[in-house]
Amino acid sequence: MRSAFQGSVVWYYQELARRIGPRVMEDYLRLTDYGNGSVDGGVDRFWLDGGLRISADRQIAFLRRLRAGDLPLSRRNQRLVRELMIVEEAPDYVIHAKTGLALRGESPLGWWVGWVEQGGNALFFALNMERLAEPEPPLAEFAAARMRIVKRILKDELGAL
Repeated sequence: MRSAFQGSVVWYYQELARRIGPRVMEDYLRLTDYGNGSVDGGVDRFWLDGGLRISADRQIAFLRRLRAGDLPLSRRNQRLVRELMIVEEAPDYVIHAKTGLALRGESPLGWWVGWVEQGGNALFFALNMERLAEPEPPLAEFAAARMRIVKRILKDELGAL
């Protein structure tokens, strides 16, 4: 799970989703108030190119609840997810984040969502961007750009890093 989470290994999540099943998956999406809660498009594709939709504001609300341990899930599992989300640790800050990629039509939609812990405080972020450049950069470059953009804003504009 750790390497699948950190590498966003889609096939792993697809197999997990198949084992969970559409009814239970939809129940958990509703229970946690995650986006529109839709598993339309298939239990193993709903987040990639199916019916699941979520706004940046709702992403942040979800992350706030996760950070606080306020989701209707076990405290242990919430703690484990927070630990899995650590992507960078420095002496004065820790970044908890998760990438995402949705394949909507011709252009992929990329996410990088999370928060920066600094001095006991948290600064939340949610970047959503579409790959539109001509010619389109390879997916690996597009994926890396999400993180560079957020980190540059956190550092240069907000002084958080």
